[in-house]
Amino acid sequence: MPRFGEDRGLLALRALTAGRRGPRPGGGADPAVDGLIELYGSARATPALLREAGAVLGETGDPRALAAFAIAIAAGKTTAVRQGAALGLGALAAADPTQAPACLDGLGEALRRAERDDPGLALACVRGLRRSGARGALPLLIELTDPKVERRAPVRGLAVEALVALTGQLHADAEAWRTWWRGDPTLPRPGALRPLAEAAGLVQFFRLPALAEGAVFVVDVSGSMAHDGRWERARAELRRAIEPMTPRTRFQVLFFRDAPVPVFRGGLAPATDENKARALRALEQQRPLAAAQTAIGRALEDALDLGAEAIYFVSDGIDASQDDAALRLRVARKNALRAVPARIHTVLVREGAQEVSLDEGPDDPAAPIDVRLMRGLARDSGGVFVRNGRL
Repeated sequence: MPRFGEDRGLLALRALTAGRRGPRPGGGADPAVDGLIELYGSARATPALLREAGAVLGETGDPRALAAFAIAIAAGKTTAVRQGAALGLGALAAADPTQAPACLDGLGEALRRAERDDPGLALACVRGLRRSGARGALPLLIELTDPKVERRAPVRGLAVEALVALTGQLHADAEAWRTWWRGDPTLPRPGALRPLAEAAGLVQFFRLPALAEGAVFVVDVSGSMAHDGRWERARAELRRAIEPMTPRTRFQVLFFRDAPVPVFRGGLAPATDENKARALRALEQQRPLAAAQTAIGRALEDALDLGAEAIYFVSDGIDASQDDAALRLRVARKNALRAVPARIHTVLVREGAQEVSLDEGPDDPAAPIDVRLMRGLARDSGGVFVRNGRL
């Protein structure tokens, strides 16, 4: 399929996602689902379209999706087909909780198939477990945080992030998570704002666990960041995240106003003492300055080009060059073209000294545009959205 067709297909799937979630009112045949099933089984569709079609098929809540996903996991010829099934199973469980047990069984089977040589599928399974919102997903995620169970650090890191998003909790290791779970905890109401606390022994950035082996920090240094202690807070948090990194982590820092400026030429750099010192010197030299526009889209696209598994995006505003929906589509399309999409964690900075709260709220057209954008960027990519200051 030519690239032009792929771009149009991804945009069409995104539009379908935005237009309707859950089963069709009144039941009956649904031509949109028929088309999705046909696309998902097509030998001509590109990997990006196959993965996206699976995710969107799950969001319809149609019971026929479950059989399609089971076949894909058992006999899918490519990892993209299986990734689409894993994402779709999580979405299906969220759209129709009565199907959640079967969906979790399917995700467990997909994880077993991903044990040896398919990290892309394992990461998609973790995203599916989180997307399900099901209480039964938590024991599976907790086991994936244990290095004795899951040897791949990116999978373990994503499992911790999923647990934080679902529970508002953060624990230092798998045994601490197990101890918490054995207490039969009450989970927070879905979508409720909840404060995040510090966890001893973990690298955190604005209270988010910073466990990725490849990370890009995208930091707004436009003029508005000079207000209310915002820049001081962002600078302090970035320093706290960089200082404890080990050389196993490869990282980059992009400062942006109307254009992103990287600290390191040539992409990600290992977190050696020399490279960390260089990044911290660059951080101290930055000052918020007014710019013609805050170019969020360009900064995130440059970050996605670096191949990191996680992007930490910090800003207090919006991209004045386009509306939030267009910007989200632009970034989501770019991300979908990767073999393994990155998760974009978003941090909305307001007053600098306030607590940090996890925001897992639903898409809300009435929300302020900055909240709507940051929440949407995180949701589209499987990331986590946090914000500080007045709520």
